[in-house]
Amino acid sequence: MPLSEVRRWVAVWLLTGWVAGIGLAGCSVFSRGGGGLPAEGPRAPAFELDAIPRLDPSGQAFLDVLMTAPSSLTGIRQPGRGTAVEVRWTVEILERPSGRQIYETSWVESIGAADSTVAASVVSHTAEVPPGEVLVAVTAEDEATGGGYTARQDVQVPALSGPVAVLGTRVEAFDGNTWLPLVSRATTVDRDSMRVRAQIANGVGGTGRVVVERLNVDSTVALPPFAMAPPQGSLTIRGVRIEEQVAESTLVRRLFLSDELAEVMQPIPSLGTGAYRIRVETEDQALDRFLVVRRAGFPSVERVGDLVAAMSYIATESEMRALTARLDPFLQRRAFDRFWGERIPDRRLAATTVRTYAELVEEANRRFSNHKSGWKTDQGMATILFGPPDRVERLFRAERWIYTSGPVSGLELEFEATPGLPAGWPYTVWTLRRGPAYEVAWQRARRAWRRGDTP
Repeated sequence: MPLSEVRRWVAVWLLTGWVAGIGLAGCSVFSRGGGGLPAEGPRAPAFELDAIPRLDPSGQAFLDVLMTAPSSLTGIRQPGRGTAVEVRWTVEILERPSGRQIYETSWVESIGAADSTVAASVVSHTAEVPPGEVLVAVTAEDEATGGGYTARQDVQVPALSGPVAVLGTRVEAFDGNTWLPLVSRATTVDRDSMRVRAQIANGVGGTGRVVVERLNVDSTVALPPFAMAPPQGSLTIRGVRIEEQVAESTLVRRLFLSDELAEVMQPIPSLGTGAYRIRVETEDQALDRFLVVRRAGFPSVERVGDLVAAMSYIATESEMRALTARLDPFLQRRAFDRFWGERIPDRRLAATTVRTYAELVEEANRRFSNHKSGWKTDQGMATILFGPPDRVERLFRAERWIYTSGPVSGLELEFEATPGLPAGWPYTVWTLRRGPAYEVAWQRARRAWRRGDTP
């Protein structure tokens, strides 16, 4: 819903007494500027790094180092400091396995605010490197506060000799003027034109293929924290099964390689929501690229329909049936208004409650999205229901969220990272260690939300 329509909705609500209008009006202008979770809460990477090797016709190797700058995710942009921040970028390249530094540079750049990695601007730098395995380490520091984060990536740089090699696989989108790389590994369904770009070295006289496969990924809503934990190895725990493609979702384009260094620029069709593996392969080697396609407008919550499903954390099954039975947006909005109006008679308190719930849904989308929307994840569920934790402790492949105030004071939640995910899969799956002791806190938080007592 465009902002102008949201404002008209607010005006109608003020005249008619419906609750939801002002609640969702706040959703289109959320920009919380890194607020929400405490400073130690957000996990790395605070930006997304994509180091792409390429060769020129002479055989010289380069690394195109690309970084997103989603300031609302990073914590680099502080509340009240405007829409841009001065960031010092430092790029360091180390030889593997010796650790010898072969390249370093640093510069300051002004970065504008962005609501998500999908909309984030891209910062780029190119370095000349020798063939072989290297480690790319990029640090972003706020010039004003000194706060910063580091992201790392191992890269294999081939040579223009020897066996056939696929390098530099990326996905680019056309913005109406030029082709831009999708550094974030995520996009939205409203992208008009996309293509796969790569190089194939030493493949002259052979053949290759571009394969686009929609993958089988988990899309379920997080279970209550006291529910029985999903079995280990299940799709819910692993998040994705690389070996299982969705039926009738595979696109194949055959390539004929006539040059020692072949440039691949293959258009791909519009993709529906879901997760995809994009593979450039020859008879001897393949290089994968993963891409998640989200709904238009993601991660924003601009319509009632964007929020209704996430209300399953505080609504009963029968209430959810009433909310989702109407497909017509107007009728669904009336059911939504009725839900809140019947539970919180105070119009202004109801509006504030809805707005806060929607803000937390959007915050979860920004911070915790992986193969599915952030509000569906275990950490998203905890953020929405209990609010941001007061303290976060990091353990080995685990995080402990500690609540010391509010309706769930004394609550501790521990999340663990799923081990053994497929090679190259860009997302970590964090799973809550569930237990029956959490039911009391769950019910207490639900009752608080339904009476307008927000975290």
